[in-house]
Formats: sequence, structure tokens, C-alpha cells
Amino acid sequence: MITMKYSIFDGKLLVKLTKVNKDFFMKRIILLLILVGVAFSQETLRPKTMLKSKAPKILNTSGISSRIMLDTSKSSLEWNGGLKVINKEHYGTLKFQQGTLFISSDKSINGTFVVNLRTLVNTDLSGGSKDRLEGHLRSQDFFDVEKYPTAKLVITKSSILDKVEEKKYRMLIQADLTIKNQTHPISFEAILDLDSKIKRATGSLEFDRLLYGVQYRAERYLDDPSTFWNKIVANTQTSMDKVIRDLIKVDFNISTTPNLITE
Repeated sequence: MITMKYSIFDGKLLVKLTKVNKDFFMKRIILLLILVGVAFSQETLRPKTMLKSKAPKILNTSGISSRIMLDTSKSSLEWNGGLKVINKEHYGTLKFQQGTLFISSDKSINGTFVVNLRTLVNTDLSGGSKDRLEGHLRSQDFFDVEKYPTAKLVITKSSILDKVEEKKYRMLIQADLTIKNQTHPISFEAILDLDSKIKRATGSLEFDRLLYGVQYRAERYLDDPSTFWNKIVANTQTSMDKVIRDLIKVDFNISTTPNLITE
């Protein structure tokens, strides 16, 4: 039993007990710090796959389009023109110089196609007759290919009319056609395969040559003395036999490369 008599011992004992308590609490604090450090290091070293992942960002792809190049070696153009009164026609071919097609996720299209008018060839005649017609069509009377070597079609708008078969759609195409540096709107229908790796399109369009300054032997200028008609010494009926149709028809069959470039 400890009494007041041993107050000195009490003091020593008290001091001794205080030291024991201090050591005990110091050990507890050190242990706590060690546990906190271990827990922190485990969180830091935890694999990223175990971390809480963020919700994926959803992109709006409605406006995304893909650019695809025209395969000029597998694309063709066939033209057709002729006299208005007499059943006489001429036809031939042309070649694309280049082309680019853009296809949106909603299957709407636009693009630019350039035709090399120097490649104009007649295929219904032969020999000298063929050479003379080709030379005349390339001259200033018609397309003046030395001054205007290319024609350009720029698709500005399109719409699907119906689906004709698997992967093929009948579409209405609206575009701007430039010939001899004059541009006018044009619209036509085409059958397009938009779902295959290689895109294909077939169809026909007609353009009025008078809009582009091609006036040779046009009925509209039959009585205009400033045109070639004033060189013809004949009556009107004879001249009518020489009138050329205003509309020129072009059949197209185009094919693209298989390489898509996402814009």
C-alpha cells in the first residue's frame, strides 16, 4: 500500500508511470502513421483498371462525312447529240480528269467532278469523217477546248427517292455545271451503291448547250445574221434540216477507289 509517507517514491513512481504512458502513446502514433502510409502506397500502386472509370464521351456523328476519290480508270462518260429534224445522231466518249465524293452518315452526298474535254472522241464514224467531227466539236464553234479544256460538275445537294435493291438507291442530284467558264444549275437522277466498299453510280443527265455559249446551228438563231446561218444560201426549210438539237445527253458510269478518308 502506498501512503503519503512515501511521497518521494510516489513522485518517482508518478514520474515513472508518466514515462510509461508516454512511450505507450508514442508507439500507438507510430503504428498509426505506418498503417496510413501503407494504405496510401497501396492506393497509389493500384492498377488503373481497378480505378473508377469515367463514363465514355458520346460523339455526335450525324455530320461526319467520308471523302472518297473517283477511280478515273474505271469510270466512263458517253455523250449523244444530233440533228433536230432529221433522224441523225452522233455519239462518243469523254474521260474524267479527277473527282471527289463526300458521303455523310445520313447517305447524303456532295462532291466535285472534272471532265477533260480534250479527250472528246466520236465513236459512230470512222476515217476522215470521224476526224473532222472531232475537230469541229473541239473548235470555237462548239466547246473551244484549247481555251476551256475542262468542264466541272459540283454536287450541291442530294436526296434519296427510294431504295431500288439491296445497297442501291435512286437519288435526285442537284448540281452546278460549268462549261466554257459559264455555270448553271442542273438536276438529274442516278442509281447509287452507297453501302459497298467501292461506290458506284449510273445515270444520265441532259444540258442545254445554248446556256454555255454553244450556239452553232441552233434553231433559236436561225434568223440571226450574226450567226453561221447567214452564210447559208438556202431557204429556211433547207436550213432546218441542218439544225442541231439544243440538248446534249451524257450517260455516266462511275466507280470510286476503296479508300475512305474520314473528315
